[in-house]
Amino acid sequence: MTAVIRYVDLTSGAVPGRIRGAAVQVVWSARVRTAVRGPLVLVLGAALAVGTGLPGAASTRALDPAPAATAGADCGAAPASADAGAASVLAARCDTDVEVLPERTEWSTTYAQPDGTTRLDLSAAAVRTQQDGAWVDVDSTVVPGTDGLRVAAPVTDMTFSDGTDGQPLVRMERDGHELAFDVPFPLPEPSVDGAQITYDEVLPGVDLVVTVNPDATGFSEVLRVESPEAAADPRLREIAFPVAVSDGLDVVEDQGGFAAQDAEGEAVFTSPVPAMWDSADAPAAAFPAFAAPGGRGSDAAGRAVGVQRAPDAEGGDRAVAPLGGEAVASMPVTVADDEVVIVPDAELLADPETVWPVHIDPSISGSINSWTAVRDAYGPNFGFAYDDGVGLCNRATSTTCERTFKSRVLWKFHGLEAIGALDPSEVVSATFSAVGTHSYSCTPAPVTLYWTNLFDPWTPWPGGDLWNPQDTRVVAHKSGCWDHPIRWIEFGATGAAQAVAQYDSSVLALGLAADETTMSAWKRYRYDATLSIQINRTPTLPTSVRTTEPDTGCTATAPYPAIKSTTPVLRAVLGDPDNENLAASFELYHDVTGEHIFVPGFGAPQVPGAEQAVRVPAGKLRHGQPYMWRVRSMDTSGRFSPFAGWCKFVVDLERPAVPGVAPVVPAGPGRAVYLEDGTAGGIGVPGSFVLTNGGSADVVGYQHAFDSSALGPVTPGASVTIPYLPGAAGPRTLRVASVDAAGNASDVRLYRFSVEFADGVARWRLDEAAGPTAAADSSGPPLTVTTSTTRGPGVRAELDEVAGDRALVFDSVQDVAASAGPVISTAGSFSVMAFVRLDPGATSGSATAVSQDGTFTSGFELGVREDGSCPAGLTRCFTFGRPTSDVATASTVVARSSVPVEPGAWYQVVGTQSVGDRTLQVSVCRLGTPDAKAEDTDAVTGTPATFAGTWSAEGPLRLGQARGDKSPVRPWPGSVSDVRLFHGVLAAPQIFTSCLAG
Repeated sequence: MTAVIRYVDLTSGAVPGRIRGAAVQVVWSARVRTAVRGPLVLVLGAALAVGTGLPGAASTRALDPAPAATAGADCGAAPASADAGAASVLAARCDTDVEVLPERTEWSTTYAQPDGTTRLDLSAAAVRTQQDGAWVDVDSTVVPGTDGLRVAAPVTDMTFSDGTDGQPLVRMERDGHELAFDVPFPLPEPSVDGAQITYDEVLPGVDLVVTVNPDATGFSEVLRVESPEAAADPRLREIAFPVAVSDGLDVVEDQGGFAAQDAEGEAVFTSPVPAMWDSADAPAAAFPAFAAPGGRGSDAAGRAVGVQRAPDAEGGDRAVAPLGGEAVASMPVTVADDEVVIVPDAELLADPETVWPVHIDPSISGSINSWTAVRDAYGPNFGFAYDDGVGLCNRATSTTCERTFKSRVLWKFHGLEAIGALDPSEVVSATFSAVGTHSYSCTPAPVTLYWTNLFDPWTPWPGGDLWNPQDTRVVAHKSGCWDHPIRWIEFGATGAAQAVAQYDSSVLALGLAADETTMSAWKRYRYDATLSIQINRTPTLPTSVRTTEPDTGCTATAPYPAIKSTTPVLRAVLGDPDNENLAASFELYHDVTGEHIFVPGFGAPQVPGAEQAVRVPAGKLRHGQPYMWRVRSMDTSGRFSPFAGWCKFVVDLERPAVPGVAPVVPAGPGRAVYLEDGTAGGIGVPGSFVLTNGGSADVVGYQHAFDSSALGPVTPGASVTIPYLPGAAGPRTLRVASVDAAGNASDVRLYRFSVEFADGVARWRLDEAAGPTAAADSSGPPLTVTTSTTRGPGVRAELDEVAGDRALVFDSVQDVAASAGPVISTAGSFSVMAFVRLDPGATSGSATAVSQDGTFTSGFELGVREDGSCPAGLTRCFTFGRPTSDVATASTVVARSSVPVEPGAWYQVVGTQSVGDRTLQVSVCRLGTPDAKAEDTDAVTGTPATFAGTWSAEGPLRLGQARGDKSPVRPWPGSVSDVRLFHGVLAAPQIFTSCLAG
């Protein structure tokens, strides 16, 4: 992904343009992380690189790679960590800088420091690269590869031609973009010497020399023309270099050079104006005014001035860039289809003073950073290969200055997005460092670092109009000066770094300049400068801010929460992006008067992420008064977070009045009114109660419990209606307490009432000896018995030898006893009980003992069923069921019993329907056989079955069969005795008592 970093003109705050292709890793930021990438800069004529013989390869002074982090790293090694937080902890424990490994790039290194700050070190030149997922030192050595010549450890992948037909001079690739650059003539098999490749005689008398940059970000390419005769080759009058780029890139002219841009117009590969130079040397005794390898500056005659290298500097390589004294000419590029064209300077080639060989370069670099020298009498020396000068080169002082001129050196650092995201105050310090390689004498003289405008390869003297002084050093650095040797010189750059933060920039340009009125201040500085920025980010806003004991949270919105304590605990979680330990300061004030109530100052520092708390001392808070508090943190460097809060509350120590309790009236269909000290309803018959505040206006809810002294959770509301569904009959107690906003609870209100036991509707003992009628013992209607139905001994007659106890005996579908109309409302809660016995031969099938007709089907059925839904181990079970609606195809909700069905044995079977909780249940009590009466009789209640709704069966009650699709179904093969129906749900004691009596 190609990212675009917009930068701000630091003089105006405007956004004048873009830094192309420079998307650099954002360090420290918890909000944003982007991948490290930088453009491959195609530099034709900039000669950014130096030959292997040139000193000053990319310095690792401030950026030496740290070892990989290991589990349990100790303080004896150079520690590093894969986590920023862990790095901060380790730095404090070991009292040493700890590298944060994930933030490492080719140009930068991030360190956690013992004092809790973070340091970003950047180098103008790349110092490392990635190979096979691991960081390694840059190695610009050229080695054989499978598809050409490769660079051992490059920052930019490069493959050079090994002389094989069809190979371009170079293929470069980075971040998914590719550029192939070629020459318009065949390439022979080259010779390789370290980082330099030489293709001999690519044209008669013309060699092609390629040198990989010391930081392996690119290379220089020079056509070395040995003589005027070689230069007369017509193929050198105009040189068209074939260029191919990957999909998504376009090659365009750009201020005398060219650029390969992506679809967003961002330059991925760029090239400044190419140049050519001869081999003239400055006089041997000449003073080294400036070193200008790669120089673009020349006077009107095209002759560079005073550029011999200093005696104290190692010799350069003219096949890479000019060394000094050369005639230099520029050659603007023309972009044609798939090629860039340069025209060598005919005047330089024809000049009788030209010293051969002549060098014609394009060169390519992929560094994201850049440097240049600007001179008032000459053009810029962009990307100089070793060093360049600052100050005045005075012809009157030294004959090496062919004319008097002034010079300044500038550097541009990318990758400062994280600094741009900061507040300026979070930048603690910044230091710029450069190697001073030469000075006019051993006498120290001032040199000043400036914050400058951003520059490009064509920026002229004086290097923009912004020269904001940062720091001045009075120094000398010269070989032979025992007390002022060649060395790193450090300059304070804090103001410039803070400006990056102020203007939310991502790029910073700095320049060195000296006294431009005297040559005694003349100095030279190496290209591989570094920038180190120390930051201490503001602790983050405290989070999880809340009042506790009681838990109240945090709000500044009225009405404020009330608390029932004068010693609450104030809490907050503190955080710091640099993982420094933090101390909390809680401040409590009166909300109306602003009086300081409790301001204890900062507590003991704790690790970031920890919750810190303070309890308000007794005697500080008063009932009925409003208060507010806030909190902030301070790191170990003395930097404060913003305040979090306000959190406001009111102290309320007064308990509310006892609540009012009243039943809901009217009750509504199928519901009961449970009056205080009265009896009503029944099991499964719902009711409800209204709870009121008893006159206390600040009540916000109620706690209540039925038949328990342990009150439940608060039900919110100034007035609350609570439902009640009795699960047992007899005396009941409702306990209620009102609760105010502070959590104060009232005294408990006791509300006593009774739940009615199930009320009998009808009972048929079925003791008649004969006849067509079975009379009811209570208000129920009589039953008409068909003539085919016989009488037999009842349960008491068979088990207890009670004379006169009889039962109806059913043995065919014609046998039935039925009422004239409905007996019980199947839309409400009810219970049905019967004593039943299956004939010994009735060992299979489903049968119904008691039911009540609807139009198409029965409203309920009490009996036995044979189906796969019986409890485990049973194929047949006692059931109580009801269809979901009165249609022939309706499904049936069935409650099943786990008591085994034994033909020949008597059972008490009870079915209940509770509309309050919409459940059916069946309870079964085995009484035994005439030969084996049960010793222990106990009713066993099955698992409830849930139904969705009720409907009313308006037909007659039936004994001995059910109704299905308007016809008799499931006849009962056996005896039925003592049938009873009840309004409401029978209580367990009622069922148990009846079972014992049975």
